[in-house]
Amino acid sequence: MGIPLPQSFPPFAIGKTYSWQFFLLCNQSDRFAVNGVVRRVAITHDMKKELQGRKTLQQKIITYRKYGLMP
Repeated sequence: MGIPLPQSFPPFAIGKTYSWQFFLLCNQSDRFAVNGVVRRVAITHDMKKELQGRKTLQQKIITYRKYGLMP
């Protein structure tokens, strides 16, 4: 799921962590909060080169984990 940001929204800064939160209102009695964090990182030359050779999402996830970007 994607949430578009306004054109006037400044780009995320490299190295900075951002938190987000959504509230889901299913009906009057069912309300849920969903939250998380995202951090923008600079991609290294080696990581970029390795990702270009990855075709599937599963292969890309392996690379992201290798560089410490996913658990």
